[in-house]
Amino acid sequence: MNKLGHVVEEADESVYWLELIDAAYVSPGPELTALIQEARELSAIFNQSQLTAKANAGKGWYSTDGSPKSCNQPVNS
Repeated sequence: MNKLGHVVEEADESVYWLELIDAAYVSPGPELTALIQEARELSAIFNQSQLTAKANAGKGWYSTDGSPKSCNQPVNS
């Protein structure tokens, strides 16, 4: 889950910088618009993944080391 937090931060920062480039007219064009849209979509996906991981963390789906438990292991082991 900690690594996912870093991914979320980096994705959000990428959106910020792309929007700043757009606002400053540094590199206008349809490619930038598409990149901003893609970055926003990825950021939303990563944010939702982080929320899901946090919700699942309390359900015993992860080992004590933070790795997912095998499907063959009982949840309460």
